[in-house]
Amino acid sequence: MTARVKEISGGLKTIERALAVLEIVATAAVPPSTKDLSTKLGHNISSTYNIVSTLLSSGYLSKDNEGLLRLGAKVAVLTNALERANDYARVLRPYVEHVNRVSGETVYLTRLIGQRVVIQSVLDGNQSLRVTGLESDFSGSEDRRASGKAILAFLSDSDVRGILHSLHPNESEQQAERRVRSLRGELSSVRTAGFAFENEAFEPGICCVAAPYFGADGRVAGSIAVSGPSVRAATLQGPIADEVILAAQRMSIELGGRVVESLDPPLIGGACAGPRGR
Repeated sequence: MTARVKEISGGLKTIERALAVLEIVATAAVPPSTKDLSTKLGHNISSTYNIVSTLLSSGYLSKDNEGLLRLGAKVAVLTNALERANDYARVLRPYVEHVNRVSGETVYLTRLIGQRVVIQSVLDGNQSLRVTGLESDFSGSEDRRASGKAILAFLSDSDVRGILHSLHPNESEQQAERRVRSLRGELSSVRTAGFAFENEAFEPGICCVAAPYFGADGRVAGSIAVSGPSVRAATLQGPIADEVILAAQRMSIELGGRVVESLDPPLIGGACAGPRGR
């Protein structure tokens, strides 16, 4: 019996240390290394390395080329469950329904979870030619999707780099830097406009407009997006973009967050912010 109790205690201690590692990585201003974690936790480097290796192999942590640690995509599974438990999507559902009703296009809500922009809910459009097939829990291609760029534009440079690395883990440092430089101008335009627009950059024949909403902590929390056929791109960049921006502002207020005002910058490329077309 004594041996069994010791075994359980040891297991619980390991779990506590693993959770402590996740908390430190999640709240760190700068991504830590395994050595940093060992120092902060006061544990020997060997035991810390074993915990980190387990979390890496299970997908709860990710590591860049410099050995710095960030939360892994698997964290999204837990966060998604928490969001569902809190009925988060239900709170913002009326705003999604309103934009869907006035636009007639497919509207969806996303949430920033770890290093992924995850679709939370979708309402299909009612027009004969419309976008279909979007599913809840989908993530990926955040640097090409308007719903992703609307969020990336309001993240720190280090967070953007972390997301890009998770999307393109096999890129060299030079390739990664070129990608960051290429994206930086587009994200600046998104910040100025208050919304992102992409035309066939993610899917042929489809365009999308998206605006960010913010949580009570002042950080970008997700985006509301409208997708439609490219033949209606002008409408999506104009009156529908206005509706999306207004909905995002009201969602931010609902959550106790801040409101981003938008301007009218010139259109840059085919997958970035665009003029509101007043």
